[in-house]
Amino acid sequence: MSAPVQLPYERPGPLHPAPLLRELQARGPIHAVRTALGTPGWQVTGYAEVRRLLNDDRLGQAHPDPDHSSRTGESVVFGGPQGDFDTEQIDHRRVRALLQPHFSPKRMRPLRARIETLTTTLLDELAAAGPPANLHTALSLPLPIAARR
Repeated sequence: MSAPVQLPYERPGPLHPAPLLRELQARGPIHAVRTALGTPGWQVTGYAEVRRLLNDDRLGQAHPDPDHSSRTGESVVFGGPQGDFDTEQIDHRRVRALLQPHFSPKRMRPLRARIETLTTTLLDELAAAGPPANLHTALSLPLPIAARR
């Protein structure tokens, strides 16, 4: 087995995948990695394997021993496991049940015209600015912010 790959990967740009990631995908679906903080982890690059993991109820955001889990960063919120491992699934179902009614088709339909208008305006501004275009800066970032007003 080869040495773990060090994260983060060098990327030629925000819209281009890292060449090393593409190389790993060609080699196989699962790879040992070291996070930016140096902790060991696994990166799954195979589509079928990722689908199986996403559907596996044993995996989540919590960890049975968080002090000894891999960390991707120093951030308490985004750097590692969070929540209570023993109650994570129950907590997730409870929060989902509370939020789901607010995202029903009936609640979303009245927002459609406003979102279409905002999107058209942002795309018109993007076209008027001319190339090169950055969809993240011009559309995906401002749209949800503008929609909240």
